[in-house]
Amino acid sequence: MKPNNQENKDNLSALKELSILCVEDDNTLRRGMVEFLELIFQRVYAAENGQKGLEAFEQQAPDMIVTDIRMPVMDGLEMAKRVKQKSPDTPVIIFTAFSEVELMVEAVDIGIDRFVQKPVEEDVFIDALYKCGLPLVQENEIENLSGVIQNTLASFWGNARQMREIIKKVRQVAATDFSVVLQGETGVGKSMMANSIHNMSRRAGQPFVKVDISSIPETLVESELFGHKKGAFTGADRDKKGFLESAGGGTIFFDDIQNMSPQVQTKLLRAVEDRKIYPLGTTTAIDTDMRIICATNVDFKKIVAQKKFREDLFYRLFEFDIHIPPLRERREDIPLLAQRFFFDTIGELNKKITGISAEALKVLVDYDWPGNVRQLKNVMRWAVLFCENDKLGAGCITTVLEPGETEENEKEPEAAFQPPTFVLAELEEWAIREVLRQTGGKRMQAAAILKIDYKRLMRKMEKYGISHKAASGGPAG
Repeated sequence: MKPNNQENKDNLSALKELSILCVEDDNTLRRGMVEFLELIFQRVYAAENGQKGLEAFEQQAPDMIVTDIRMPVMDGLEMAKRVKQKSPDTPVIIFTAFSEVELMVEAVDIGIDRFVQKPVEEDVFIDALYKCGLPLVQENEIENLSGVIQNTLASFWGNARQMREIIKKVRQVAATDFSVVLQGETGVGKSMMANSIHNMSRRAGQPFVKVDISSIPETLVESELFGHKKGAFTGADRDKKGFLESAGGGTIFFDDIQNMSPQVQTKLLRAVEDRKIYPLGTTTAIDTDMRIICATNVDFKKIVAQKKFREDLFYRLFEFDIHIPPLRERREDIPLLAQRFFFDTIGELNKKITGISAEALKVLVDYDWPGNVRQLKNVMRWAVLFCENDKLGAGCITTVLEPGETEENEKEPEAAFQPPTFVLAELEEWAIREVLRQTGGKRMQAAAILKIDYKRLMRKMEKYGISHKAASGGPAG
C-alpha cells in the first residue's frame, strides 16, 4: 500500500515523529504492513502474536499500536487490554471482520480507539492512523513549546529552584483570569512579572495599563482611575478617560496597592464586583472587562489585619498570589542575570568587551543586593560604561558599588576612575564628565548614553563649568 492522493500524504506527514507497533500473525501481511508503516512513521516495530506484541510494547514503548484480533498464544484483545491497563492513553487500532461483532463489543469496553474492517481499505486505514496519531503530535508540540517557554522565562528571571516554581505558577495563572497579587521587596521585578503574565494570557493583544498608586497625588487618584466628565470639578475642562476604562479588555496593574486610600478602595471594590465604573460627575455606568494584577512590597495580609486595607477587596484581589524572593536568597541566579544585563549593555553601547571575569562574578555573588534585580541591572550598566579593558573585571564592579558593601576591592591592572562619596549633584557632574571622557567629547553620543536630550546636556555642562576642551579630554577651561 502507498498513500494514493495528496491529501493523504499531507495528513500522514504529520505523523513522521511517532513510532508504531504492528502485531499480525500472518507473515506476508505483517511484512506488507511494516513496509507501508515505514513510509509514515519514524520507527516501526513488529510482532507475530499478542504475547510478543506485549513484550515489544514494554521494551520499545511505541506511541501507537495496530493489531489483528485472532492470533495464537495471546490474541489481540487480551494484549490490548493489558496495554490499556498500563498506558490508557496509547492509541490501539484493531482489524476486525463483520463476523466479530461480539469481540468488537468487548473491544469497546477495553477502550480500543479505532476499528478497521477487513479487507482493509487503504483510505480507511490512513484515516484511522491520522485521527489516532494527530492528538499525540499536538501533545508533543505543546510539550515542546512548553519547554521553550520554560527555558526562555528561566533565562529571563533565573533558574534557581524558587524561580522555577514561580515560573510554573506564572504559566498556570496566566491562562486564567484570576486576579493576582505579586509580593516582594522593591526591585525584585514585580512590574515585569505582571507584564509577563499579561503577555502570556488571552488578553495579550489588549492594553496593559500600569498605575503607580504612590506617584499619583491623593486628590487626583479618583479622577485618574475612574475618569471624569467635563465640569465634574474645578479645572475639569474636558472629559477624561480613567485608567480602568483604558484597560478595558486587557490588564490593569496596580503598583504599591497598599497605598490606596480607603475611599478609592471602596469605589474599586464596587467596580470589581459590578464590572462597571462611574466616572466623576456622572451616574451613568461604563461596562468594563479587565484583569487586575497588584504588587506590594509589604506583607499584604498584615496590612489587612491592621485595618489599613479593606478585607472584602483584599479577597477579591487575592485570588492568586506569588511571592518573589529577594536576589540575596537566590544567589545562583546572579551570574545568569549579570550576563544578560552585560550583553544587553555592550550591545546598546557598542562596547568591545569580551566577557565578565570570574573575580567580577564572585564580587557580584558575594554582594547582598538591597536593591535586588533592579540594582544589579544598574550596576552592570554602569560597570560596562566605565570599563576600559577587554574584559569586565572585579575593579569595574567595585567602582560602582557603594563603598564598604563588598569584600576587599580588587583592582584591575588599569583601574577605572574611582568615584568619591557623592551628594546627588556631584554624582551627576561626575557622570557627565566621565561619559564625555569615554566618548572623546562627542556630546551627541554622550547625551544618548545619558538618556537626556542634547540641549539639556549643554545646560548641565554650563551649570557644572564643563568646557568643550574638558569634554574632549583636554585641560579644563
